[in-house]
Amino acid sequence: MGDWQEDLGDVGLSRRFFLKGASVLSVSALTSGLSLFPDTALGAQKLIVPTRNLVGHHAYVHGENEALSPELSAYADEVFYNASLTKLVTLAKVFEEIDSGRLDWNDKIRVSERAIYQSSHRAEFEELSVRQACEMAGSASLNDATIALAERIAAQENITRQLTQRQSKALENIFVRKHMMPLVQSLDMKNTLCTNATGLPLYSVKDKKNGYETMELPNNYSTLNDMAKITSHHLSEYSDYMDVFAQRFVSVNTFRSRMHNGNLLLPGSERKGADPYDGVVGMKSGFINASGHHLICVKEHDGKTLVSMTIGSDRDDRVEDQRRILDLAVNTYEARKVLQHESALAL
Repeated sequence: MGDWQEDLGDVGLSRRFFLKGASVLSVSALTSGLSLFPDTALGAQKLIVPTRNLVGHHAYVHGENEALSPELSAYADEVFYNASLTKLVTLAKVFEEIDSGRLDWNDKIRVSERAIYQSSHRAEFEELSVRQACEMAGSASLNDATIALAERIAAQENITRQLTQRQSKALENIFVRKHMMPLVQSLDMKNTLCTNATGLPLYSVKDKKNGYETMELPNNYSTLNDMAKITSHHLSEYSDYMDVFAQRFVSVNTFRSRMHNGNLLLPGSERKGADPYDGVVGMKSGFINASGHHLICVKEHDGKTLVSMTIGSDRDDRVEDQRRILDLAVNTYEARKVLQHESALAL
């Protein structure tokens, strides 16, 4: 193994570490001035308690800084639990490694026992190619493949033997501190925190009185405006890799079991409840109980790239919500184009 093992004792992002020094915590307010990371490369990060079940949306044209219209930006600066949308940060770092030559699509990476344990499906792989892992993470949002990528990049070398639970967690935490959060800061995502590579939430003991599990701190969070920044980063820097997010399904074991893409608007989707939308080419879905269903959807339209985002949808309403916002984005873009044409004729 490489030098990463020297960091084993100083990389934990544990709940105790995050809450140390915070004497009062409110579930409805922001607690400012608390530095979550001792690593100065991460800068000052405020401790934020996200809003549960926040329902919001945001839509814009890639390359433009503003929403298509005021009604297409609801609660875009409110902090929410962003769940598997966190994987966009992870995959951006993977793509950076590929572009730099430090990683190749055909490189083989091991999948640790801890990584497999982090996914609900029953996978039967111990080794994946980087491309397979990226498609599993980007299209089917598989946590084990995501963690395997994080471990490999954090180690900066091929991992040739099975990792212990402690080593796996150490590598994921190194990946968060030395790769994910510096990227977040470089993109000016001021209201985003990554605590793991996957977006998996941390829970405390189930609150039986109220019938739900209580979210622990820290947890991954972001805002729609910040998620627009990482989405635009992908579209600007890694447009050739969009197919990673557009696989209809991935195979996860020798029985040819499939895990389907969480984007139910993706053309060709065979997932139950799918409602394909012409021109959609990605991008990422997410879900946790504390926040509901999220979707960042990318559509090619009239030579432009439209991005629509919905967060906090109920399971039964998610497709309707997602399609409604994308429809509104397309219609708003078309109406704006007509106005611009008429203005040009009047000159």
